[in-house]
Amino acid sequence: MLPSRLAPETPAEMMTLAEVKALLGVPSGEEGFDVQLTFAIDVVSSMIRDYTSRYLMLDTYIDEFVGPYPANGDLLIGAGTRLNRDGLFLSTWEFPIREVVSFTVDGLDSLPSYRMRRDYGLILPTGYGPGSTIVVEYEAGYATLPANLKSVFLDLVRRQLAALGADISTVSTSNVEPAPMRAVSIGQLRVEYAMGVTMSNVSSTVLSPMSSMVLEEYAHVFALYRHPAQHAAMSA
Repeated sequence: MLPSRLAPETPAEMMTLAEVKALLGVPSGEEGFDVQLTFAIDVVSSMIRDYTSRYLMLDTYIDEFVGPYPANGDLLIGAGTRLNRDGLFLSTWEFPIREVVSFTVDGLDSLPSYRMRRDYGLILPTGYGPGSTIVVEYEAGYATLPANLKSVFLDLVRRQLAALGADISTVSTSNVEPAPMRAVSIGQLRVEYAMGVTMSNVSSTVLSPMSSMVLEEYAHVFALYRHPAQHAAMSA
């Protein structure tokens, strides 16, 4: 199985009600849609956490890696680890890593020498046995959502509002309903729609192709598959 994770009791907010209202052009003093907006924010936050298997926001996390670990050069996706000539890679649930707070090997507090690729959640420690249980407490995540994730978040909030029948265009100072999307291109692939795609004719639970691509970028997948070049980079 994947490394176990001790989740925060109260996950940090991805976006606040005030932020969402500002970006949707809803005046801060307009409270008529606050209930629907708060509900949509909670739903979208849960959807993104479920899709990416990450909490994303800056917080303190604890991951437990349980041996036995793979033989030299082998890959063990289930344990979130890999061994190479330099030692054991640990792939944390959350990233980027700001700081390793504590490191426990088989129940004993220890802060061994280690290297990290902070952006990808990769730790290369020393001082472990083949059957060791390694517990890492670390600070990681984003202080604010990256811009592309904010865009996806707002897109999903709009879809939830449409599903609730909440038409905030009556109070918004911006164009809440984007222009119809006629086509989407991904590399050399181009998909054209018979009718323009808008918030009103797309299900609130269906991700657009671009939103899916963004969320995949942030999803927790074993880090050496997510960024294969990092294996060579850490071995250098």
